[in-house]
Amino acid sequence: MTKLRTLWKPMRNKSESAAFVLRSLVLPAACMISVGRPVHADQELPSGASIMDEYVRRSGGEEAYKRIKNRVRRTVVESPNGVTKVVSYEAAPNRMYVESTLPRGLVRTGTNGEVAWRDGYMGPSLFKGEERDHRFLASFFHMPVQWRDIYAQAVCTETAQIQGRKCYRVVLTPKRGTPQTRFVAVDTMLLLAEERTGTGPIGKFTIVLYMDDYKRVDGILYPHRVVQSVPGQMDITIVTESIEHNVEMPADRFAIPPAVAALLEKE
Repeated sequence: MTKLRTLWKPMRNKSESAAFVLRSLVLPAACMISVGRPVHADQELPSGASIMDEYVRRSGGEEAYKRIKNRVRRTVVESPNGVTKVVSYEAAPNRMYVESTLPRGLVRTGTNGEVAWRDGYMGPSLFKGEERDHRFLASFFHMPVQWRDIYAQAVCTETAQIQGRKCYRVVLTPKRGTPQTRFVAVDTMLLLAEERTGTGPIGKFTIVLYMDDYKRVDGILYPHRVVQSVPGQMDITIVTESIEHNVEMPADRFAIPPAVAALLEKE
């Protein structure tokens, strides 16, 4: 499998770095990316904003998105470290709670729009800097239809090929955080890949998510298979088993755990 060429400092071994990327996984949520031929004057690219809006229309429509107030997604993650069961809970406007049952133990992560945290067998911690900003972006529940609230601009820069399919390359610049790149299929206007920068023990590195197996749930098309790729590492495959909307959740589902709250008091 061909990866993006990226300069980065490797970890001591692949198992260590794969474990870090898996612990950092955010679920929503591989092949070669190549830049297409230059666009001539008579082949003007559409605006990034029009592509984002068309994605909403093609994937279900604004009304269908706004009818959804919360979501429970169950996935299976296959990585070099084994199989992980993940359950993510999301709710408007920006709350997320994720339970990951790893071979080595349970890991919980969450955000409420103000704090992004992790707790589990390795102990509690708070996400900082770019990783915190990314989790805030990922937790924005109605992002597809309200993307202008969190992104300052969307710019279509060129065309690219994803598994032989022509895509628009759209760079999204958030009002807070680092830019993200999305690859939207020209024929279906569905998201085929997303690229962002991660930060960890290896320093900065590129994470690419490849989406396929789109299925409709309550009127919305969701990718049910995602491959997460990091240069120099084994790929991680995320398969969605089920998605439920507008379910009854416990009142404290998004509460900050006591161990994490204790960390906040020390700051």
